[in-house]
Amino acid sequence: MKRRAEVLRLFSGLITLSLISLFAGCSGKKNADEITVERHIPETVVGKKVALMEIEGESFQRSSIEVALVNQLKKNGTFILLNKRDIEEVRSRAEFKADDWKKIAKSAGADFALRVRVLKFETEIREGYSKDKIEDPLLAKETGKDEQERLYKVKSIEGEVRFEIQWHDLNTDKAEYGVTESRKVVSNDNRNGAIRLPARLIYLEMLSNEAFAKYFNP
Repeated sequence: MKRRAEVLRLFSGLITLSLISLFAGCSGKKNADEITVERHIPETVVGKKVALMEIEGESFQRSSIEVALVNQLKKNGTFILLNKRDIEEVRSRAEFKADDWKKIAKSAGADFALRVRVLKFETEIREGYSKDKIEDPLLAKETGKDEQERLYKVKSIEGEVRFEIQWHDLNTDKAEYGVTESRKVVSNDNRNGAIRLPARLIYLEMLSNEAFAKYFNP
């Protein structure tokens, strides 16, 4: 976790921008950095016990999403999040089937069951070139021009996450749904050395954390 935090801090200072000349094919997409939220949290959940029952997605997605989600639930939630081990202990009982998540949550002592469905969890890498002007004293002596154009390589990672958050009141059997997402582009170039971009899953976890933070603490 310490190493992961160091990597995230390292790349948080990178320039987050959209290079139109490099990525002209993206003109039909949303803005580069964007967080959209449809916030629906039951008013009656305040002070109640909540069981995180499922993150519906691919196996490689779930661990990163769970870290980000639990972090924000503990930090910004206005309810009591039940211990995962207690829920799994109830889930392992022979009397319950795999799809008995409501009964499992209620038997674990929860008032609400929380489920998350992954709608989007993806990244895209792009590469290209850009240019700038630099001063060149030697060139100035030879040609009378003190500037020349320099071509350099640019690389970016674009990430986008989108989640549906499902709240199930175990006492009334009423369900409420919300949606949150985050999208960002991080770019770097080789003018000062090798191009460095965040690792894909670490970057997606960071975006997930931003999306959940906005949902639970608008």
